[in-house]
Parts: sequence; C-alpha cells; structure tokens
Amino acid sequence: MATIVIFFPVLQGTLTYAVVGLISLAIIVELVLLTPAAVRRFRYTVALDGIHTSSGVLTTKTCFVPMQQLLVIEKNQGPILRTYGLVSIRLQVPGTFVDIDGVTEDAFAVLQEEVRSILSQHDRG
Repeated sequence: MATIVIFFPVLQGTLTYAVVGLISLAIIVELVLLTPAAVRRFRYTVALDGIHTSSGVLTTKTCFVPMQQLLVIEKNQGPILRTYGLVSIRLQVPGTFVDIDGVTEDAFAVLQEEVRSILSQHDRG
C-alpha cells in the first residue's frame, strides 16, 4: 500500500480524505444510531426463578441471575446519574456480578421489593 502512495502522490490526499471520512462516518453511526438503540434495547425481568437481562442491537447478550444465588443488590449513583435521577444496580452472585445501568430510583425500589417478596416466599415454601 505504501508503494502505491509513493508512485501515485495524487492519490495520497484522496486516500487520506477517504480514510478520515470512513472513520468519521463510523463514529457518527455509532453515536447517533447504535448507542441510543442499545440503550432502548436493554431489558430486565424479575421472575420467580431469578432475574433475566437482555441487551444489544447487533449482537445480543442475555444473562440469568438465579434468585437463590443472589448475594447482594447494590445501588450506585455517581454525580452524572444523580443529576438525572438515575441509579446503577449491581447484582452480585458467587464469582461474578451483573450491572443494570440507568434505572430510576422508583424502578430500583420496585426491583428490590420484588426480590424480597420472592425470597420470602422461597423461605416460607
């Protein structure tokens, strides 16, 4: 490729502009289309057997946290999330954790109450 640029100096500027243009286009597509779509595509569900999460647009990721293995539910809120009234939830299980980002305080309270209710039913049953 370098030998082509040396033999054809006219293409050197054109090739540079093409590469910069493609990189710029990729960044714009990522920021404008894919990131908002990925945020809209994140889902979590609290069920009797555990917490199911799914996310992703081009590649999807699903995760299952068994209710009986759930150790800790952490709520984190930095200055940026606090500004928008959001929290980040970390579900800790033996050996790993699952993060749920950008959740409202009310949604966190509902999730926490649902988990408590399900675990108390398991303890009684």
